[in-house]
Amino acid sequence: MKPPPRDPASIDAVRSAAKDATESLSLRSVAQAIGMSAPGLQHFIAGGNPRPATAQLLREWYVREAAAAGDIDPATLNIALSLLVESFPLERRAEAQKRLVETLRDLHGEKPPGWLG
Repeated sequence: MKPPPRDPASIDAVRSAAKDATESLSLRSVAQAIGMSAPGLQHFIAGGNPRPATAQLLREWYVREAAAAGDIDPATLNIALSLLVESFPLERRAEAQKRLVETLRDLHGEKPPGWLG
C-alpha cells in the first residue's frame, strides 16, 4: 500500500506546532508525547521529512493537542480529515473529505464554526 501523499501545508503546520511545543516544554517530553525519539523530533523540526509511520504519529499528536486546547482551525480540520479518510482508496479521499465537511456544515446549521472554512 502506498503512503498517502504529503500535504506540505499540513506538515508545515505540524512542524510549527512541534517547534512551539518544544519552546515551552522539553524536546524529550514533546517527543515522548508524540511517540518518537527526541533526535527524530529535532530532525523533523529542523526541516527533515519523517517516514510515513512517524508522519502519522505527528499528525495524530497535532490533532490531539489542538482539540485539547480548543484550538481547531482549518489546518487542524484538514489534518483530522486526512486521518479519517486514509483507509479510503487514494482516488476517493478528496471527495470523502469534501463530503465530510459538507455534512459538518449541514449539521451545524446557519452558523458553522470558523474552522469549517
